[in-house]
Amino acid sequence: MKNIFSFIAVIILFSCTSNSKNNNSSKSDIISINTDTLPNYFPVTNYLKGEIFNIKRNGISPLYQTKIGDKQDSTWLKMDSLETFLNTFLIPKIDTSNLKAVFQESSFADLTLGTFTFTYSMRKNVSDTFAFKNWDVLIDRETNEVKRVYLVKKINENTTAQLTWISGKYCKILYLKEEIGKTVIEKEEKLTWGFD
Repeated sequence: MKNIFSFIAVIILFSCTSNSKNNNSSKSDIISINTDTLPNYFPVTNYLKGEIFNIKRNGISPLYQTKIGDKQDSTWLKMDSLETFLNTFLIPKIDTSNLKAVFQESSFADLTLGTFTFTYSMRKNVSDTFAFKNWDVLIDRETNEVKRVYLVKKINENTTAQLTWISGKYCKILYLKEEIGKTVIEKEEKLTWGFD
C-alpha cells in the first residue's frame, strides 16, 4: 500500500515541478495537477479494510456515539460488529476496474495544508447507477500517508450517507434526508478509536 502512495507522490511531485518551471511569473498556495496519466485510482475500499484490520489488531474497542435529533447515546462497539457497522461504505468496491468509465479523477497539491487531494466525481452524460456519488482522499505530502477520506453514497431515493474518515483517530457518518426542498440530518454516528 505504501508503494502505491510513493508512486503517486513521485508522479505528483514531478507534475508540480513541471508546472512551476512553466509558470515562474506567479506563486500560488494551490497548484493544479493533471493526473490523466496516472494508471490507477486510489483503492479506497482496500484502504478502509486495512484501517479496520488495524483497529482490530490494536485490540481497543472503539467508542460508538449516536445522535438523532436532540437525543445522544454512546457505548463501546464490539470488535465483531466493526465491519457490519461500516459495510455500507465497503460495497460496492471502489477500485480502478469498475470506475474509469464512470468517474474522473482530479487532484491538486495544497501547500497550505501540506496535502495532495484526489477528488473523484461522476463523469458527465453517465447514467446515475453507481451508489457512490463522489469522494475525496487527502494524502500528507511529507509522509505519503492518508490523512482523510470523504465518501458520499446514495442509500435510497431520499437518503444520502456521508463518511468522513480521519486516519488513526475516528470516523463520522451523517445520514441526510431530503424533505420538501430541504436537507435534514436524520442521524449522526461517530466511531472513535484513537484516544491519544
